[in-house]
Amino acid sequence: MKKIITSLAILAFYNFIFAQYPNWQQYSAGDNVLCQAFEGEETLWVGTFNGLFKLNTVTGEVETFNTANSPLTSNLIRSLVVDENNNKWVGTWSDGLLKFDDTSWTIYDTAYLGLHSMGIKDLAIDSSGRIWMVVYNLGVQYGAGIICYDGYEWIFYNSQNSGLPGTSYNCIYIDNFDTVWIGCYYEGLVKFDGSDWTVYNTANSGMPDDHVYSLFIDADNNKWVGTSDGLARFDGLSWTVFDTANSELPYPVIRSINKDDDNTLWIGCHTFNSGGYSYSSLVTLQNDSIWDIYTINNSGLPSNSVYQITVNQNNKWFGTAKGVVRFDNSEWINYELGCGLPEEEVTSIAIGDNNIKWVATSSGLSKFNDNEWVLYNSDNSQLPVNSIKSIEVDSNNVVYVNTNGGGLVVINNDEWTIFNSINSGLPNDTVYCSTIDKNGVLYVGTNNGLAIFDYNEWIVYDTANSGLPYNQIKGIVIDNDNIIWLISGQNIRRVVSFDGNEWVIQNEENGLPIWAFPYSLAVDYDNRIWLGTSQWGIYSFDGTTWSYQPELPSFLIQDIQVDENNTKWFVAIEGLAKYNSENDYFVYTTDNSGLSGKWVNTVAIDTNNTIWCGTRFNGISAYNENGFASIGNNTIETNIEFITNYPNPFISKTNIQINMPDESFVSVNVYSLSGILVNQIYKGNMKRGLNTFIWDGDDSDGSIVSQGIYIISVSTNSRYISAKRIIKL
Repeated sequence: MKKIITSLAILAFYNFIFAQYPNWQQYSAGDNVLCQAFEGEETLWVGTFNGLFKLNTVTGEVETFNTANSPLTSNLIRSLVVDENNNKWVGTWSDGLLKFDDTSWTIYDTAYLGLHSMGIKDLAIDSSGRIWMVVYNLGVQYGAGIICYDGYEWIFYNSQNSGLPGTSYNCIYIDNFDTVWIGCYYEGLVKFDGSDWTVYNTANSGMPDDHVYSLFIDADNNKWVGTSDGLARFDGLSWTVFDTANSELPYPVIRSINKDDDNTLWIGCHTFNSGGYSYSSLVTLQNDSIWDIYTINNSGLPSNSVYQITVNQNNKWFGTAKGVVRFDNSEWINYELGCGLPEEEVTSIAIGDNNIKWVATSSGLSKFNDNEWVLYNSDNSQLPVNSIKSIEVDSNNVVYVNTNGGGLVVINNDEWTIFNSINSGLPNDTVYCSTIDKNGVLYVGTNNGLAIFDYNEWIVYDTANSGLPYNQIKGIVIDNDNIIWLISGQNIRRVVSFDGNEWVIQNEENGLPIWAFPYSLAVDYDNRIWLGTSQWGIYSFDGTTWSYQPELPSFLIQDIQVDENNTKWFVAIEGLAKYNSENDYFVYTTDNSGLSGKWVNTVAIDTNNTIWCGTRFNGISAYNENGFASIGNNTIETNIEFITNYPNPFISKTNIQINMPDESFVSVNVYSLSGILVNQIYKGNMKRGLNTFIWDGDDSDGSIVSQGIYIISVSTNSRYISAKRIIKL
C-alpha cells in the first residue's frame, strides 16, 4: 500500500545573481566528509559538516558552496547523488533537499506545510530517474520514512501506510532490478520490489544485528549489510556473517562499504569502548578470508574514521573525518578542500594592526593574511604543543600564544621565544590568557596564579601571597586606569580587580551575584567593564555598580570584543550579538545570517571592522556591514545591511528591518521564486539607522498571495544588494 503526498509541494528557489548573505564569508577546514558523488570521471562532489565542495580531481581545484555564498539551506550535507543529466541532488541534515544544475538551485522542503523540517539521511536513483530518499524529522504528522520523487509527485512511505517497520531508517540502495533496499535503525533490512515489502532481521534471517548502518550491492547482486555487530552478505538465499569473533574484522560497527574493480571489498569500521573513546580503521576483504587493515600509521589516511567510500576508475576515494584521500593501489593522495584551517573548532582568534589573523585550534596555530594560510604545529615549528587556549596580539603586532601545557610562546616577526616553568618565572605551563598593559608589562594567567613580567623580572601572585580567591586565572583585561580585571577559579569563579595595591573580589555588594559564573571580560571606550557568564547572561560595571543586560543572550557568553565605534560584540552558543544600547541590538544566528554555526567560541575585529567569529564545529565566519570586495565569483559592493524579518514563517503580515549606515535611495521588493516581482514595499530615500516596514502578504494589486516561499530583495539605484527567503503560511 502506498500514499501519495500531493501536499509536499515543490518549492523552487532559483538562484539570484549574488549570495544569500553578501556581508558574510565562511572559512572551513573541509573536514568530516559525510558523502561523495562523481559527476563524470573528473569532478567529485563532496558533502561535509560545513558545506558542499566541487573538486576537480585532475587539477585539484576546489569550489565551495555554503549558506553565505549560495542558496544552500544548510551547511551540513548528509547525502549526495548525481543523476544522468548531471543534476546534483543534495540532502541536508534538517533543511530539505536541493537540486543544482550548475546554474540554478531548486529547494524542496516542508516549511510550506508548517512542519518541523525535513532531513535527508540518504539518497538513491533508480533506472527511471526517480529520487529515493531516507527522510526524518518531518514532524508529528509524518515522522520518518522513505520518499520517492519522480519529478511530478511525491510518494511517502512509513510504518503506517506500508510494510516499513519502525520509525527510523539509515540508508537506502537500489539493486540491478530496481528493487529498493532500506537499512533500518532498529528493525533490520527491508526489501521493496514496488509492491511487496520483506523484512529481514535477527529473528527470521542470518542478520547479525538489527541496527543497519550501511548498504552496498555489488555487480553480482550480493547485498552487503553493515550493522553494529559486523558485516553480512546476502546472496538472495543464504547469509554469510563476518564479525570480530569469526574474522579479522577489528571493530564491529560498519559505517561504509564499497567494492573495487579487483573484487576487493573496502570497509570503514569503528567502535566505542567503555570509556567512550572511538576506535576506527579502514579494512579490505578478499576472497572472504584475506584481510588487510589500514590506519594513519601504515597508510596515507589522514584519519582512521572513514565515513564514505567511492570507487571511480578503480581509484578508491575515502571521505574521512579529516577530508578526502584517494588511493590508486600504490599511492595515497590527500586533497585539500578547505581554506587551510587545521580543523573546524576554533578556540581563539587575534588580529593585529597589520590585519593578520592568528587562529588557535587544538591542532596548532594558523596565520591568515587574507590571501594565504600558514599552519604552525609542533612538527613544523617551535610550537611546543598543538593545543592552544588563546591568542593575543599587541600594538606592535607581537603575538602571544597561550598553550595548554607548553607555556607561553611569543612570536615577534620570525623570532620565537618560549617561556615555561623551567626557563622562566612562569608558575605553570598551562596558560589560559595573557595581555600587555600600556607600559609594555606582560600579564599571564596560568593554572597556578597570575604572572607579571616586565622583561626584567617575574612576579607571581597566587592564593598564598595575594587576594586571589583561586589560582586558576581564566581571563585578564586592563581598563583605562590600568586596573587589572581577572576571572579567577575553575569550578567556582570570581571576578577580581587589582590596582597594584588592593585586591577586590566583586560580589553582591556592588550588584554581581555570587552565582553569576564568570566566563569572559572586556573593557569598552567608556571604561565600562563587560562580563559574560556561563548561564546567567551579561553584566556591565560602570565603576560603582554591576548591571544585568536582560535583552542579550543568556547562556555561555564565551567572548566579548569592542569595535572602533564602541559597539559590543558577544559570542555564545546562541550566535553572535551586536549591542549598542538596550534599544539597539541584534543577534545573528544561522537562521538570519551567514553565520556558519550557532555555537561561537571567539570573536575578533580587524582594521576594516570585519567581525571574525571562530565556532566550535563550523570553522570561521567573517561579517562586514559594508560587504566584501568579492564572494566566490561575484563582485559585491554594498552599504546596506538587510537584517531580518519577523515572524518567519508568517500568516498575515511580517515586519522587515533594514539598517542604514547613511541615508540613501533604496528599493525594497518582494519576488516570487521564479524572479517575478510580486510587490514593491518601499521605494525612496531611507534614513540612517533602523528602518521597519510591514508586508501584509499581498501583491501589487492588493490581493493576498498564495502560501509559499518568497524573496525580499533590497537594492539601490537598481543594483541588487541583499535578499532573504521568507515563508508565507
